[in-house]
Amino acid sequence: MSLSVIVAVFLAASTASGRKFETHPACHYGTTRMPQWAKDNVKLCEPIYETNVTHDRTIQSSVNYGEWKFFHFSMNDFKAVNRKDGSKIRIAASPCHGSVELYVKPGLNFNGEPMNQMFETIPNTDGMRTPTWPFPNNITGNFPQGPEAHMMEPGWEYPGPMFKEMLWGFNSIEFGKENIVTTKILHGSYFISVYGVEDRMDANNFTLSVSMVENLSDEKAIEDEKMKVRDFIFLCCVPCVRNWWNSL
Repeated sequence: MSLSVIVAVFLAASTASGRKFETHPACHYGTTRMPQWAKDNVKLCEPIYETNVTHDRTIQSSVNYGEWKFFHFSMNDFKAVNRKDGSKIRIAASPCHGSVELYVKPGLNFNGEPMNQMFETIPNTDGMRTPTWPFPNNITGNFPQGPEAHMMEPGWEYPGPMFKEMLWGFNSIEFGKENIVTTKILHGSYFISVYGVEDRMDANNFTLSVSMVENLSDEKAIEDEKMKVRDFIFLCCVPCVRNWWNSL
């Protein structure tokens, strides 16, 4: 089962139970129960807001070698999600001096609780949370991750009948270059971690920005056409057609 299906299941369950879709303030865990070390991570979090045509919300920051900086982007409403052709979010970390890596996870909160991020786990631990939870670390986008241990029922063999361990989230880790993550907006918040890569006398200085852009109609048309061709190949299973598709 893919995580997109899992999200749909959680949203359907929320709708069926009368839960209202909500947005939560960035870097705010409210009444969510979490261990003190996780609260300490959240205390280090810096809210980041959208840069658009009227407001430049770029953050100037720095991070030491081998250390993390945590950020949280939370939308005020779902206008970007509800656009006709959808929207994309663009998160960019640009080094001024040194080098940084960028790790991003869409917010997927257990039971809708603020900052109670799911699938931020250490591989091969049966659901142990990463030390940077609820923020991503360098496991994100590199190794499969599964659900948290508390999501397992007694007698279930990890990762349980509803989930599987899979790549979840994004990273961009070019040394000394601007690192960018761009993805279609399907979630109301994004957890962002920036890691200091270069061992320097001073800190790795960088700028961080978040912007949202509307999907272009021609881009969506191209994706729709590729999906049609993909479905045709699946039904026909003709080797020559498969080779043609792979050449696109």
